[in-house]
Amino acid sequence: EPVEEPDDLLRISALDRGSLVHECLDRFVHDHLDHPPGTPWDDRHREALLAVFDRLADDVAAAGLTGHDALWARDRALLRRDLLAWIDRDSERRTQFGLRTLATEHAFGQPGHPLPWPLPDGTTLWFRGRIDRVDLDADGGVRVVDYKTGKPDRYKVIRDDPTDAG
Repeated sequence: EPVEEPDDLLRISALDRGSLVHECLDRFVHDHLDHPPGTPWDDRHREALLAVFDRLADDVAAAGLTGHDALWARDRALLRRDLLAWIDRDSERRTQFGLRTLATEHAFGQPGHPLPWPLPDGTTLWFRGRIDRVDLDADGGVRVVDYKTGKPDRYKVIRDDPTDAG
């Protein structure tokens, strides 16, 4: 159908796309917390991931947040492809490091009770929030995962320097 109004939503917004992917990954991983440590995801898991995505994507479309049908069909196919790439990469990490997911959407520092982080100069930073995913590796180390859906170059600074120089 032609776009009639200049204000017509053409594509799903970056925020809605990010929320959709985040919710999909959270539900999938949470549903598989019992997956044995260090074992990759298999075809059954790929199907489960895409089934979660399809249900959530249908809900987002029904809410009118996906834009023009033709563009949404393309965006939806690209998101499915990205999720399959994610599960392949996650399988590699799980196997390489012997990972087991401990929690998803893990809250820390409750409102009114943030967690302190003392700095060498004597000041203290206070934190609270949610961690997308917490994994335990084969050596007993904890790995914190934060899902990102924006352009990778936006995160280059924190990849090279996680505190962005403070």
